[in-house]
Amino acid sequence: MEFDGLEIPQENMLLGEGDGLKMTQIRLGPARLTHCMRWTGWRGVPWRSPPSRFRAPCFGARLREHEGVQWLLGEAAMQVDIGRLLTMRAAC
Repeated sequence: MEFDGLEIPQENMLLGEGDGLKMTQIRLGPARLTHCMRWTGWRGVPWRSPPSRFRAPCFGARLREHEGVQWLLGEAAMQVDIGRLLTMRAAC
């Protein structure tokens, strides 16, 4: 976006001339952290998700009782925990 001929009085500037990106980054930092917290919290615990709890039995057992599915759910749970820990570390 470019504005030709736009003049802003010195008393209306928040920071110095050319510091707009700095102001943008100051605002975006907490917003990014908030998004990380929202998405890791929303993701929840994979093995409690409805498809793994309520799906009809297949091959004689519930979906979450199959070893291969347990590996996938365990990996997903680990990734969610890693995301939560990284978010907490970034917040400190």
